[in-house]
Parts: sequence; C-alpha cells; structure tokens
Amino acid sequence: MEKLKACPYCEGFESGEFEDEDGKFQKFNFCPICGKPFNEAGKKILAARRAAPENEPLTLEQLRQMDGEPVWIALLNIAKQPTCEVITKICEDGIHTVGAGGSDYASFGLYDKTWLAYARKLEGSDKS
Repeated sequence: MEKLKACPYCEGFESGEFEDEDGKFQKFNFCPICGKPFNEAGKKILAARRAAPENEPLTLEQLRQMDGEPVWIALLNIAKQPTCEVITKICEDGIHTVGAGGSDYASFGLYDKTWLAYARKLEGSDKS
C-alpha cells in the first residue's frame, strides 16, 4: 500500500489506496470529501463528465458501472445537502461508499425512493 498523503485540495482526506471488502487494494481517483481528482485517471473521468450537457440522476445501469468513482448522493425527503462519496464496492443489491461521513451502504431497492445518485455536483449545492 502506498504512503497516504493529505488531499491537495481540501486536506481533509488522506489520498492513496483502500482495501476493499474482498481484500484487494484499490486506488482512489477522487477525494471522497471534496470530489476533486487525485491523478490523471480522475482528471480524464472529470473531463468526460464536464462534457456531458445535463446532470440527470444516474440510472441503476450507469451506477453499476461506476466502481471506484465519485457520485453525488442526494437523500430524498431529507433537508440535507447532497454529498460526494466514492463507490468502493458494487454488490448485486447495492453500493458501498466512503465519504466525509465515513462508510455507508445504499440499497438498489430504495433507489429513486429514498436516494438518487448523480455523476456531478448538483447546481445549488453548497458542497464543492
């Protein structure tokens, strides 16, 4: 595992690698707190997202393709700002994420009922 260092943008997260639930080491391409890219792979993903014209909620099919990438999670019917979280594992029935609030799990069965995911920051969101 590489030596961890503070995020160059927000300094609130130690960048580098994480060990997933299968015991494999995965590199973070983005800071799970501020959502900014750590490396060239992250910059390429971000550039592709910026080229997209609209920021519609991801479909479950799109969400299942985003392992290791950041998503903006919006909780429905809760007055809470969307948060940027990095998907650390995609299971058959949901996703595991890590962000400023720590690790979390979101069930696909509740998608579009209690939560939505977006590829980019939502307009009007206070978080960067």
